[in-house]
Amino acid sequence: MNFQANFVLVLGLICGLGFAEQEERVSQEECRRMQNVSGKALSTDVNDVQVNTKCCVPHAECKSRRPLEGKSVGWFYDTNQQACSMHRLGESCNLTPNHFLSCVLCEKTCLGLEAEKAQERCGHYE
Repeated sequence: MNFQANFVLVLGLICGLGFAEQEERVSQEECRRMQNVSGKALSTDVNDVQVNTKCCVPHAECKSRRPLEGKSVGWFYDTNQQACSMHRLGESCNLTPNHFLSCVLCEKTCLGLEAEKAQERCGHYE
């Protein structure tokens, strides 16, 4: 590659990094406020862990409980439990960013946990 091609490549990489989506995190309490959740959360091992804001929106609302073909279970971050919880998906669900295909992925994304700690918290669920 010549200098000009290298320069364009490097410039593209630098500019691309500036537009990368930043992961914003908030306290458990602020996350609960964002979800309009009242009451007291359970005391857990993640009380002081910051939560990814994409997990602070309500989980999927489903108008129908008729199961979807294939996987009919999803996971969402539950601010009351301060953990990821399972929910059944129906045919007409309005999925939100607070929807995950596995418990481990939910815990890693929402709480920023390492895979081993997320697996420990999820138990036999993956």
